[in-house]
Amino acid sequence: MSEQKKTIEKKKGWWTRIPNTYVILFLLVCVAAALTWILPAGEFTREAMEGVGRPAVVPGSYHAVEAAHTGLFDIFKAIPQGFVSSANIIAIIMLSTGAFTVVNKTGALENGVGVLLKKVNKGNVPGTLVICTGNYCWTGNSDSIYDCRRFNRVGTWI
Repeated sequence: MSEQKKTIEKKKGWWTRIPNTYVILFLLVCVAAALTWILPAGEFTREAMEGVGRPAVVPGSYHAVEAAHTGLFDIFKAIPQGFVSSANIIAIIMLSTGAFTVVNKTGALENGVGVLLKKVNKGNVPGTLVICTGNYCWTGNSDSIYDCRRFNRVGTWI
């Protein structure tokens, strides 16, 4: 019986020994907190530049500042504070994932593309692909929330 257990344990892949995602995240927060005690603190001067729309770093302006060391209690506050500061992005990701799941489970996207293939030149796949890709690119660029429209256009056409 013990030989069978050893054989089963040997057959398990490396991915079964990976710790949970939250353990990895907590360890990264601990490493970042420890680095606040090791690395010297500093910052660059920023100034508003014409045409950029946000403050830009001035080259060669790095200077040391007073260190803000992270304490033990700050480690446990880091993840909830990150959730609060990123709540709008988290909400958008959750809503878009939910919407895509509904579309995927109902088969609406596959059926729509199938109907489009039948309607456009009786199965002209390259032409339909260009039409679908262009439509996704246009809809992604027409109502973007953040300044990622230029990347959306390139990523969609790739």
